[in-house]
Amino acid sequence: MAPKSTIPTPLAQRLRRARVGAIPFVVWILGVLLSMKLWLAGPTPPTYVGLATAPEHVLAAPIDGEVEHVLVAPFQYVEAGEPVASMNDARIEASIRTARAELAHLSAEARAQRAALVAADLRARRDEAARHASALSIASLEYPAELRAFHADEADLDRRVLETRLAITTSELEADRIELAVNRSRAMLDDALRPRSEFEDLEKRLLLERARAAGLREFADALHEERDAARARRRELTDSYQAPPTTSADEVDLDAQLAGWRSAVAVQERELDELALLRDAYILRAPATGYVAELGVTPRRFVLAGALVLVVAAGETNEVSMWVAESAAMPPAVGDRVVVSAAVGPAARVDAESIVQAIGPRVELLPERLWRDPRQAEYGRACRVGPVASLGLTPGERVRIDPVASTP
Repeated sequence: MAPKSTIPTPLAQRLRRARVGAIPFVVWILGVLLSMKLWLAGPTPPTYVGLATAPEHVLAAPIDGEVEHVLVAPFQYVEAGEPVASMNDARIEASIRTARAELAHLSAEARAQRAALVAADLRARRDEAARHASALSIASLEYPAELRAFHADEADLDRRVLETRLAITTSELEADRIELAVNRSRAMLDDALRPRSEFEDLEKRLLLERARAAGLREFADALHEERDAARARRRELTDSYQAPPTTSADEVDLDAQLAGWRSAVAVQERELDELALLRDAYILRAPATGYVAELGVTPRRFVLAGALVLVVAAGETNEVSMWVAESAAMPPAVGDRVVVSAAVGPAARVDAESIVQAIGPRVELLPERLWRDPRQAEYGRACRVGPVASLGLTPGERVRIDPVASTP
């Protein structure tokens, strides 16, 4: 019996069966593709930018005035206490010169007052010596002629010594007054207010007066020696005779009478010291060691007290400042872990993990170097990321910051 031949299935029927069998596979493929699309379209942690920062020390102008010189430039390294700028000190220098002139005037007046008191004391002693000489002359009938002559010689020498001392004091007082006039003339000569001839005449007068005082002192020394010799001769004869008692004038308390002048001089000296300290404030010095991060003044610029002069950043970074865009969908929170990345070459980077330590209270302007478009300002919230010493960042270096995905 011959086998039966297979009846072929029509092509249209086979195509219809294939379409029906492929529907589940196509549906499965579409489901996989849709799942992948939804997974890829899900929220991804954003990437932030930041800058390595260092401790900053601000130097402000201590007084109102004009900045005369600026001695540093931005990003220059400075040591703590190094002069960085100076202010115009013409006014304080004028005040110091005036205070010095006033101090010299008060000192000269005090010396003049002392010399006047000494001169008055010398006159009183001279009068007492004259009265003693008169007493000796009255009692001359009771003394031998030779003893009377010795007393008369000694009294005359005492008188001459006192007169010479008075002349010396007067000459020294005159020299002090001329010296004060010389100082005033020198100051006015510097300001072109007095002719030089007048200044030179005063200097000559001062030299002559000092020479006269020196000559009088030499003459006084000779009189002292002569008086001592006469006194020694008289003592040899007065051992057996009763001489009239010698009285002396009351001692003058110069310290008590010059206390007011000394106080005035001391007050003026303190004022001069205060002006000298104030002059030191016109030299502005670096508040810390580091780099000049910001310079807020220029030469010949007038500033008010408290105005910014410069900002010094320390040489080592202590934290990283991160800026979060104002429109960020997933802003970080305090304590979130982040990865800080720094470039070490054209295509190499090093990473270190840290945490967000603080978040700024308000939105502020980002540093201009972080703008994506230099023509359009960007704003964000500043956050502080903990130090990452292992990266060896330089102050101002730009870094990338990626949040660490939290594990459930």
